[in-house]
Amino acid sequence: MGKKSGEKKRKKTKLPKEVMGIRLPKEVREIGGAVLEKANTPQGREMLAAGLTMAAAAASAAVAKGRMKRETAAAGPAPAPDAARAADAAPPPPPPAPPPQGTQRDPDPTAMLAMVGTVAESVLGKLFTKKG
Repeated sequence: MGKKSGEKKRKKTKLPKEVMGIRLPKEVREIGGAVLEKANTPQGREMLAAGLTMAAAAASAAVAKGRMKRETAAAGPAPAPDAARAADAAPPPPPPAPPPQGTQRDPDPTAMLAMVGTVAESVLGKLFTKKG
């Protein structure tokens, strides 16, 4: 009972033991291999495309938000209200609490896009290379 002529034996996708000098545990490699197997199906490719589209939309929204902040800051301060209105106005609310350490600046959209592009190239390269 040998193989039928139309069947091909598929190799299981294996990840390297080290990535960028960091040793990956066996459990992580096995889970990553399973994810790559799923991604190598038509439904997996569709999900990857949807995820990349969402990432691109989020990155473009971050770029637009940053551009709007810069344009608002460049426009200059608003005109000062007259003294009578200032006396009747309520006191300004207290300033918000400082953000937790490590989140004091917006992420760089260019760096995010570069990282997404690098990851996409790596994943798509593994998916569409001829094996054999």
